[in-house]
Amino acid sequence: MMMSSLRHHKIARMALLSRVGKLWVGIIIFHIIAINIIWNHKTQAAEVNAELLNESTRPHTIYMEKLSTGSSRLGIKNIFELAREYATKNLPNETYQLYPIPIRHSGSINLVFLWGISRAVPGEGRHYIPPHWMVKFDSNTGELIMEKQVLPADFNQPVMPGQFIGTYYWKKDGYIKNRIGLENRMYELLDRLLPYFSEENNFESSATIQSAALELKSIYDSISKQFMRPYYCAVGHEFFMWIDDHANDELPPFCPSS
Repeated sequence: MMMSSLRHHKIARMALLSRVGKLWVGIIIFHIIAINIIWNHKTQAAEVNAELLNESTRPHTIYMEKLSTGSSRLGIKNIFELAREYATKNLPNETYQLYPIPIRHSGSINLVFLWGISRAVPGEGRHYIPPHWMVKFDSNTGELIMEKQVLPADFNQPVMPGQFIGTYYWKKDGYIKNRIGLENRMYELLDRLLPYFSEENNFESSATIQSAALELKSIYDSISKQFMRPYYCAVGHEFFMWIDDHANDELPPFCPSS
């Protein structure tokens, strides 16, 4: 009788251990699945950017003919179109391009362009993710002098690569035509002001420069999307401060104080 009871107890204990073992196996499998889900969620945005960039084939030098005036210095509009051509050849579809960002370099001016991906959603507008590609052109020759992948952290932005940062709604009533007019005027003002910007303080400001700076500030403020402002300012803070100083107006600065 005792032997039978011991045998029954042993069988029950083995059954219990088996159930406990299966439970632990289930818990371990659950944690593995959960970890994979979390990891995939964190890396999904970065993988999207990586796939997009893998489609690119990038030339190292781009040449441009001289302006019809015979000047060896390219106009800003020409360089903007050069940058657009670069994006068409080397970056994915639905790539947006920010407006030129001037930076000083050894007594001259380089123009920086930033690109990222946007997605048009019917009824919702166009959704934008942070810029992921940066290119720098010499403003005199149009030569491509730098190209690299960038992350939001490079602009001190606390968002993930691939994360949506803003939505833009196309306006009606002649907005596109008006924007093109503002863009062309922006190129003209940049052509006029950048030689002074390159000289830093080696010139005397005038009412003409002040008027041009004020108009240029107004145009950038009008056509640059608000959620892209941190990226403009991270790259071109010196330029936009210069514009603010020479505009000498009472409006808020283009780049808010950090």
